[in-house]
Amino acid sequence: MEKINIVEIGTGRQANNLLVNSISDAISPWFADVYQDCQVREAIAGLADEALRSRAAQYLGLQLDQAA
Repeated sequence: MEKINIVEIGTGRQANNLLVNSISDAISPWFADVYQDCQVREAIAGLADEALRSRAAQYLGLQLDQAA
């Protein structure tokens, strides 16, 4: 299964070697203060979908890189 490294551009928070299917769960706490916003929730959920991942990451201010 593919693994991803994530950096939140605004704060520098990082999560490394995440399985693709666990990205949303791992970064949800980073957005707890704005999680009630439906666009934020949709973007977080979109991280699990390969077709939506890039746009969702951009909206959330995340940099995604494939883990080695």
